[in-house]
Amino acid sequence: MAAGRQALKRFIFNVNGWRQYGLLYEDLLDETVEEVKEAVRRLPPKEYHERTFRIVRAMQYSLMHRILQRNSGLNLKMMFHISLLI
Repeated sequence: MAAGRQALKRFIFNVNGWRQYGLLYEDLLDETVEEVKEAVRRLPPKEYHERTFRIVRAMQYSLMHRILQRNSGLNLKMMFHISLLI
């Protein structure tokens, strides 16, 4: 069962378009929602900075009509970091 769940996570991680820009799933959450705003506030400074960098980089790449290379350093373990703080 756990192997199937891991395979599903890997599949979802690889097919989503936001990964092409180096974003994590939680980077897409709307910060106007109180729970998300609180979770972002609770992030350690390093993770907050990394999140901001990913969002700005994604906007820049989107404007340039480019995508990140596959070896950009984003991996499946990084996929869910804010949900642990909610």
